[in-house]
Amino acid sequence: MEKVLQMVYYDVDEGDGSVPTNIKSPIYLYIKNNFQPDDPIVQTELYTIFDNIKSATIRQTLIRLSEEDKIVKSDKIQGVYFLSNPNRILDNHTLNFKKYIEQKFLKDSNGEVIGYESGFNIANQLGLTTQVTNVSYIYSNAVADKLREVRISNRRFVINSPRITVTSKNYKLLQVLDLIGNFKRYSEHSIEDARIIFEKYLSDLKLDKTEINEVVEHYPLKTQLDFYKMEVDHVITSR
Repeated sequence: MEKVLQMVYYDVDEGDGSVPTNIKSPIYLYIKNNFQPDDPIVQTELYTIFDNIKSATIRQTLIRLSEEDKIVKSDKIQGVYFLSNPNRILDNHTLNFKKYIEQKFLKDSNGEVIGYESGFNIANQLGLTTQVTNVSYIYSNAVADKLREVRISNRRFVINSPRITVTSKNYKLLQVLDLIGNFKRYSEHSIEDARIIFEKYLSDLKLDKTEINEVVEHYPLKTQLDFYKMEVDHVITSR
């Protein structure tokens, strides 16, 4: 859901480098109105929200709010803050890392899908394998051609650009094609059993034959042949 901006903007004089209270109040009000405890508050996103305020002032405001214990600065990810959870059991503050990855790489501000998870973790979720790993592979429209890695605690996220633009309509098909392309590595099941799993997972897709072909053609020829040989595309186009 798109965040709602509920505040009044003010003109400010930043000559002395201090953070005026009339700046701190609307920024904190926005945070309180739009974030749940432990949700990531990404500093650079506030630059867009408050485009009439200098980025240096926003940075200083967040530092001041964290010093006043109104928000918590992440010690794992630079430029990320969060509201402390008053119901936490342990004394330490914990950022919702899964929400951060989703917010930055998997969905845009309107909730539209812009990326997807691949590899062993999605294979495990589908029931193809019992293996799990602390390395997550993500393909996202938010990433340029250069592959990057993000380390959060004991998790490693390998993030790369996708073969084709990821959408809410095609991301499941992309996940399945990735798995088929490395089937022996990711599946503990036979082709026949995997076919049933894939058909169930793809049954709610709304793609016609042309759209399916446009996605599949971005994969190596062997993956294309294996995909059509499994005939899982029929469950999509038969509706």
